[in-house]
Amino acid sequence: MADTTEVMGNAMIDPVTGEIIDQKDLAERLLAQTKEQAVSMVGPGGLLNQLSKSVLETALNAELTEHLGHDHGGTPMTANMRNGTRVKAMLTGIGPVQIEVPRDRDGSFDPTGGGRARWVIR
Repeated sequence: MADTTEVMGNAMIDPVTGEIIDQKDLAERLLAQTKEQAVSMVGPGGLLNQLSKSVLETALNAELTEHLGHDHGGTPMTANMRNGTRVKAMLTGIGPVQIEVPRDRDGSFDPTGGGRARWVIR
């Protein structure tokens, strides 16, 4: 299963190095890159939309990895394995975000959003 970043209080811990991730520094670097590339903060294709897409797709892929019992490219434990993606619009607090939802061959993957809340995928 893929490493995930651990959150302790308001501090995020890098799972590889064990170092605390400076969230303010990370935000400043993202903003600087956004200005350099003339990317909007909001709206379709904006920074917040891109970050939401990335976080949601990462979570979905981690959930599929757990469902299948092996990492992407790993040896399947059963005949069921990854079978591409489908594009869906997910409703978020910043508006709809187009995401690629992973699929499995036997169609048994039903994303749950980490078990705490159902994904709202349309």
